[in-house]
Amino acid sequence: MRASHPLHWICLFLSAILPGIFLPSCSFGRSERPGIDSKFHDYSELDVIYSEWAVRYPHLVELRIVRDSQDTEESHTIPALVLSDKSVMAESEPRIQLVGAMHGNEELSTEILVVLVEYLLSEYCSGNPSIKSLLDNTELHILPVANPDGFRSGSRFNTAQVDLNRNFPWSWTELGASGLSPGDQWETRALMQDALEKAYTLSVSLHTGSFGISRLWDYTGELGWSWNGSSIAYTREYFTEKLLPIKGAVDTLGEGYRRLLPETYAGDFFNREGYDWYPAYGTFQDWLYGAAGIPAFTLEIDTRQDFRMNNTDPEVIAEVWSIHKSALSNLLDSVLETTGGLLRDASTGEPVYGEITFSSVQDPGSRTIAPLEPQVMALSARSDREAGSFHAYVPEGIYSLTTTASGYVDAGPFMATITPNGANGLGTILLNPIQ
Repeated sequence: MRASHPLHWICLFLSAILPGIFLPSCSFGRSERPGIDSKFHDYSELDVIYSEWAVRYPHLVELRIVRDSQDTEESHTIPALVLSDKSVMAESEPRIQLVGAMHGNEELSTEILVVLVEYLLSEYCSGNPSIKSLLDNTELHILPVANPDGFRSGSRFNTAQVDLNRNFPWSWTELGASGLSPGDQWETRALMQDALEKAYTLSVSLHTGSFGISRLWDYTGELGWSWNGSSIAYTREYFTEKLLPIKGAVDTLGEGYRRLLPETYAGDFFNREGYDWYPAYGTFQDWLYGAAGIPAFTLEIDTRQDFRMNNTDPEVIAEVWSIHKSALSNLLDSVLETTGGLLRDASTGEPVYGEITFSSVQDPGSRTIAPLEPQVMALSARSDREAGSFHAYVPEGIYSLTTTASGYVDAGPFMATITPNGANGLGTILLNPIQ
């Protein structure tokens, strides 16, 4: 984080003037913050809340900034909270990304993430074993507001009047609010760079306007697609094996979410492939999996929108949190059952940023694909830059594995047996530098 960012100075200010109040301890209980889920916050209020967490829980919370490293505009930043027992250390743990307010008028998505953070911290400190297991064994990267300018103005779009969830370079097409070219918005580029560097195991983007969980893919359907009069049909087997090798995992996770909702709500909640809901191009979840290999969901938490503009009763925050609390917690816990390992330099032992593939198919990299172009996908996972760790939802079975990384000799193929719930990790895979 750059020292000049206002969040940095807020943290220092609070640390300096309030040492007797904001203690780095676990004494902070939920009852001390009765207003946390009873109002819609403006952007400056959120900054203060983030900073309070970072000061009070230095052993659990890291405040960082998501940005495009090539962007010199100081205002082009997205705050992120990292929750983990040792969040500042490079550990071999699965990482979860939670994103709110990609559409700036969907403020409830932000508030639910704020309540989630408060819940996780207070429950961890009270000794809740499931929450302790989650934060001790994962990293949660929470971005409450992915569209800061849209959030401030109460607009779905950013300052350039672009729908960020149509601006990503995966089956992007020009549809008015999708930008002039794929990835041409600073928010999009910042989110892309962050995802490639962190190699998230799971990403969940919270939205409002509907009620359900939208799964991969948005740009093409299980049984076919059409564009400008052309169409093609896939068999179910082809779709699963070639276009979405993690279909079983995303179906199961989506249905598991629905089943854990209160009974009175579960019947109205959809668990649906995005394309089956409605076709969309250049979306965040499609780019995350297509380009970065990260399983991603769009979670629609409530049918209402424009909360601040409509002076919505803030009690809706507590109401919606109570509906989603158990299901969302279970979805986060799912990463604890993934298969993981480490990529390391055989000579130095240093972490290696690369990719491990569980099937021999074309690597999509991060290229732009044409609208509705069918793309053969690999069952693969990328390692992160900090620890060289990777984690993936890999079904039980025997696999031939290959590993690739820039500057290293490709490793494999070699055989590995994956047991249920990721019980057997793949350990450390050593890669030899190219001489």
